[in-house]
Amino acid sequence: MDARGQITSQTTKAGIFASVALIAGGAGSARAAVHYALDAHGNTISINGLVSEANSEGCGLRAMSGRIIKRTFDKDELHPTSFVMEARDGTRVFVKIEFDPDNWDENTRRAVYPGLQRLTKPGRLVRGNMLTCGNAEDNQLEAIR
Repeated sequence: MDARGQITSQTTKAGIFASVALIAGGAGSARAAVHYALDAHGNTISINGLVSEANSEGCGLRAMSGRIIKRTFDKDELHPTSFVMEARDGTRVFVKIEFDPDNWDENTRRAVYPGLQRLTKPGRLVRGNMLTCGNAEDNQLEAIR
């Protein structure tokens, strides 16, 4: 994003990478930024910044990598709400997918929603970060690729 707040993109051998930052304004509001990258075909290959600062207080960011075993969707069956990932050593972790798209523009929605569907497909190998709060079962997706 340039100094005027315009979306910028960069073309590389690997494809087209777009980065979008969304700032929630107002006094006392949390700042949240969602970034995504697209390949040469326009498919989302990574999503970062799904957790807002307001939801991260008292939590720790933890790296994750493994194979998606199972995923769940909300009642419309379009938006993933969680997944189970298995690490190389066979251990499994449950990860919630929670975010607030109210301040997203249409381009961000068009990238993030189908991106989450593709990136959380069972059998897919993924890497990223999750926010861990309290017990080991309270994990929230922050970034995935």
